[in-house]
Amino acid sequence: MAEIDELIKLLNKAVIANYGEDLDQIKELIRLLSKIKENKITIDELEDAYLKAKNLDIKYEEFNDLLYYFNPIYIKYKRIIHNDEVKEIRKNNQKKREVK
Repeated sequence: MAEIDELIKLLNKAVIANYGEDLDQIKELIRLLSKIKENKITIDELEDAYLKAKNLDIKYEEFNDLLYYFNPIYIKYKRIIHNDEVKEIRKNNQKKREVK
C-alpha cells in the first residue's frame, strides 16, 4: 500500500502545480488509486487507471517514472481481480453441476 500512497502524493503535487487540461485526468487517477487501495476496483476501472497513468507518463517529463511505479500495482491487482472472478465462475459451475 505504500506504493499507492507514494503515487497519490506525487499526483497531489501535480494537482497543486495545476496541469491545466490534464487536471481532471490526474484527479480521476487519484480517485482510482484510492479505490485500488480499498480493494473496491473493477477490472475496467483498473484498465482505465493504467491508461491514464500511461498517458501522463508519456506526456509529461515530471511523470516519466509513473508507469515504473504503477505497473507492479496494476499487475498485482489485476491478478487479484482475475482470481476472484475465476473463483466465482467455478463456484457457479459447481452449483450448476449439483442441481443436475
